[in-house]
Amino acid sequence: MNVITAEIVLNEEGLNTIRYHAKNAGNAQLIVVVPSGAAVNMGTFYVMDARGDGTIDGGWIQENDQWKYKKGDGSFLSSAWLMDKGKRYYFGEDGVMAVNQWLKGWFCWYYAGPDGAMMTNTVTSDGYELDDTGAYYDPTMSD
Repeated sequence: MNVITAEIVLNEEGLNTIRYHAKNAGNAQLIVVVPSGAAVNMGTFYVMDARGDGTIDGGWIQENDQWKYKKGDGSFLSSAWLMDKGKRYYFGEDGVMAVNQWLKGWFCWYYAGPDGAMMTNTVTSDGYELDDTGAYYDPTMSD
């Protein structure tokens, strides 16, 4: 399991954002220490080609009009995010990439667009504004 270093920074709107950096490709558990001192498990991510040298075997597979991502060990991503070519994708428990749906984050929501990529810096068709991290913050939401 990779180690991911993370920092929490205050953005222009006064909201905390998380920047993370992975040293190697593969599965990674992201645990962030928030300002209160509590450790928050942000879930499992799969970092693709983190070194930029193309060493990961596997890749995108289409099955019955749905997309999955096969890891180097032959298994499929599930309940995890994938960063690929600067875009983030989420794969559900069944390993299928989320498309045109809201995804619950930590005190926020994300939206997977028609191509499955998490949308950023836009307003959704139902009128919700997504910031540059892709998050929509709902003040009534608790985690």
